[in-house]
Amino acid sequence: QFTLSSAWSFDLYAIHDDVYQNMFFGDARNYPGSFDDSRVENLNWQGSHTLTYTNAFDNVHNEDAVVGYEESYNERLRTNSWGNTFAHPSLKYGTSAANTFGTSTKSEYTFQSVFTRVNYDYDRTYFLSASFRRDGSSRFGPDQRWGNFWSLGLGWTVTNSDFMADFTGFFDYLKLRTSYGEVGNAEIGNYPWQGLYGFNPAYNGRAGSNPSQTANPALTWESQEAFNVGLDYAVLDSRLTGTIEYFQKSSTDLLLDVPVSLTTGFSDVLQNFGDMENSGIEFSIHADLLRAPDYDFAVDFNITSQQNEITKLSEPFIDGTKRREEGRDYQEYYLYGWAGVNPDNGLPLWYTDETKSATTSNLAQAERFYDGKSATPDYLGSFGFTGRYKRFTLSALATYMFGHYVYGGAERFY
Repeated sequence: QFTLSSAWSFDLYAIHDDVYQNMFFGDARNYPGSFDDSRVENLNWQGSHTLTYTNAFDNVHNEDAVVGYEESYNERLRTNSWGNTFAHPSLKYGTSAANTFGTSTKSEYTFQSVFTRVNYDYDRTYFLSASFRRDGSSRFGPDQRWGNFWSLGLGWTVTNSDFMADFTGFFDYLKLRTSYGEVGNAEIGNYPWQGLYGFNPAYNGRAGSNPSQTANPALTWESQEAFNVGLDYAVLDSRLTGTIEYFQKSSTDLLLDVPVSLTTGFSDVLQNFGDMENSGIEFSIHADLLRAPDYDFAVDFNITSQQNEITKLSEPFIDGTKRREEGRDYQEYYLYGWAGVNPDNGLPLWYTDETKSATTSNLAQAERFYDGKSATPDYLGSFGFTGRYKRFTLSALATYMFGHYVYGGAERFY
């Protein structure tokens, strides 16, 4: 059986923000009076067209396949006018202001994709799925616009196998699964590969221009490869259900704002600059503690361990409170070591280096170093409950994380 389908979606919204500040009191009392008028219009449309094939035979073989094409387009228009100095308090719009200014911008991008997906199962016990897609984005240069991504998945419903017949009194459902797949990341600005000029500055009272972005035509997709193997379970008349899973996610050609010498006229340039890996184990459980026609009560809990490492980096660089370096956690702090306060004179003290063998009150004589502290949590997860009595339902969910450090930037001033 073949099915041909085409679906379209459109999203159009407009925002108008009008601010007037009077001439008698407040921030605009010295002008006198000010206005700010901004308007945003956003258009987004997406089309998806697929041909689907499904088939079942011999009562045990089930298969389906899909080929398709997708495209999307986004356009964002923004205008902003502002000014000050009105002759009378009843005048509130730009046409009556003595000083007016304005700007407008237009930004757009588009995506295109061709893809195929195949699924097969034998007697709802053994499963195989495979997919391939080729994605194109206008956010990259003409020679780097397209990326190829694929995935493969395998599954085995263990409780459907004959040897599990003696265990069905305990296990209601048991499925072993594994998969490997690649996806692309293009979550960046709309024109980062292009060399751009800005025309905002004035020179000696005349309109001027200056480079506002350096070109990088080699910029391309960041690829994220994910592998997992997991076990889904249900026991005790499905009162307890959940998942145990190991995962490993690798990101290659990371899209990073890499610092460059200020002599270039820029502070950083967006580049494909390294690889990173995240791995861990996830455990989740759902328990139906009460079951009745008029009421029920269930609790949920999950926890995930995670480890992070930069596996490849062309060269280390400092990014705020962190230093990105191969073999290190991406979020590992790289700071001056605080040693307290000198009790004799009240001056601050810092360790001069990572040995912490000497201190100084002159920050210029200290150096930044790793201290084994990271902003990446060792564990994160959530827990909650859901209760129902007839037509009334009450639920709550809380999230948590621990095993990490938070940098309190404002505490430097106290």
